[in-house]
Amino acid sequence: MKSYLKIFYIVMFILFLCFPTFMTFFNVKINAMIDEKSATSIRPQYEGNIIKYIKAYNKYYKKNYFGRDSAIYIYNNIRFLLLNESPVPEKVIIGKDNWLFFCDKKDGNSIVDYQGYSELNSDDLEKIYVWFKSFNDWLHQRNIKFYFVVAPDKQTVYYDKLPDTIKKVNATAADKIIPYLINRGIPVIDLRSVLLESKNLYEELYYKTDTHWNKLGAYLGYKKIIERVSQDFINVKPINYNLAAIKYSNRENGGDLAKMMGISKYPHYRDVIFQYTTNYTLETPSDTIINTSGKSYLPKAMIYRDSFTSSLVPLLSNHFSCCHYVMKYIHIEKKIDKNEIEEIKPDILMLIIVERYLKYYKGLEIE
Repeated sequence: MKSYLKIFYIVMFILFLCFPTFMTFFNVKINAMIDEKSATSIRPQYEGNIIKYIKAYNKYYKKNYFGRDSAIYIYNNIRFLLLNESPVPEKVIIGKDNWLFFCDKKDGNSIVDYQGYSELNSDDLEKIYVWFKSFNDWLHQRNIKFYFVVAPDKQTVYYDKLPDTIKKVNATAADKIIPYLINRGIPVIDLRSVLLESKNLYEELYYKTDTHWNKLGAYLGYKKIIERVSQDFINVKPINYNLAAIKYSNRENGGDLAKMMGISKYPHYRDVIFQYTTNYTLETPSDTIINTSGKSYLPKAMIYRDSFTSSLVPLLSNHFSCCHYVMKYIHIEKKIDKNEIEEIKPDILMLIIVERYLKYYKGLEIE
């Protein structure tokens, strides 16, 4: 009898170990509870090459085995609730007053940059300048006005909400690059000062639990951009909103940083209630391309953007006869396609990036 029990226990133990593999193989899933800010893996299909299939499936399995997200979710909640620690300290830092900050070394390394540890020498600065000069010159030859817009990282504005252990000890990459470009004639619109000057006038300009600025922060950035553009295009004037009447929504769970932590509750997200003026029509919206059309006498614009520009779209679009927004991470793609620009034939080309990507604008190409 004892031998049968031993066999039974062994079999059950083996089945327990194999259970996630079986469930993954048969593509059984449960609702994902975490957001790792990475692309969802696609289950590979067998196409006749067994070695290639095994390698592809092994890569898929590591990120998608049954129960993985649930196990991580349980661990994250235990670590957060019992130790008050970020379950993903390599991506998210818990600051003061429930503020969260993004710190992923693979996506801008923004906290290290804020502290002044990003290594940039004079050769790096010159390489960045040379690329911007060549791009600006190429656009100038085609009568296209160029504006380079830098949106500040969250910790640049709310440095006082960082943990006391994180101190700025040297100049950031932006502190070095932006003056270098401006002094050599590159049309940079630096939004750091307007956000810093305004932070004490309003309750919040960034989401506590998200990487990005909120609608109010975006508006202040928008106004600075359009004020600069209006110097070159007299028909372009900023829309003034009554900021004294600004209201905030109730706090709730939400924000990309809270989702990255993968915990059940972090109720500190709230948005700004903002009634936009919309003197334009939205056309063909997608994840990568947005087209808008407005009044015919206004200039035509093309805007290369990252995620920070999403809150600018309903504001900037009022000022262009048509605007072609392209989600483009140039520092990753390492190039800009000239044919794309010549096909659109804009009067204005605007490149809008968040501060943490600025240091990667060297060694790029214009095709």
